[in-house]
Amino acid sequence: MLIKIPAIKLSLYCLLCLLALSNCHTANQTAVDPAFYAVKDSSNENELKNNLLVFVGEKILVVKDTSNRMSFDSKFKARYKIIKTVYGSFKGDTIEFDVYDHYGIPPFCEYKNVLLFVKHLGNNVYIHEKYQYFDVYKTKNGNWASTYAAYWYAHNYDKKLKVPLQKIDFAEPVSIDLSKLTSRQRRAYYPQPYYKIKGDTAVAIYGVYLPDLFRLKKKVF
Repeated sequence: MLIKIPAIKLSLYCLLCLLALSNCHTANQTAVDPAFYAVKDSSNENELKNNLLVFVGEKILVVKDTSNRMSFDSKFKARYKIIKTVYGSFKGDTIEFDVYDHYGIPPFCEYKNVLLFVKHLGNNVYIHEKYQYFDVYKTKNGNWASTYAAYWYAHNYDKKLKVPLQKIDFAEPVSIDLSKLTSRQRRAYYPQPYYKIKGDTAVAIYGVYLPDLFRLKKKVF
């Protein structure tokens, strides 16, 4: 599986990614339950009242809604197959929701499978929580995981937050095209040992399993 990434402008962000590598934390390999489901905390009134739905989805359709002409954000209509519900509840295996993005096409629609965060507004209307997602990939042990992402550390509001990275055996190699990146960008975004560099391709070695992705987002969301 080869993933192409858009051209990235070298900026202070790239430097932050390099500096942030010292905050990386690799965890011991632990067993992960493929049936993981996050139950709402019954002692937390705000959590009990929230209408958030979190799921691993497979893209069916993402199209631009041209009726949204008065907004600074582009609006899209999305339809996804629900592969696995992680938090909240939904009746059915296919969901439609609205997406707003200030920068154009939502980046999550470039991936086949993503961990998505949507909010139920009532009357069967769902809206994507802006910019909140993880691209995820099937693992050989039947779970889902995402690859190392430098921005977890560059935008870490909680300096004590540790992302539990583990070596992961993905069901298929997760490869990223680096042909449009400079050598400095490659080191910042796809550092070793989290990736193995082969020419103009980075192959993911480390990642984060789905339960920890959910807990990570819950801490900084």
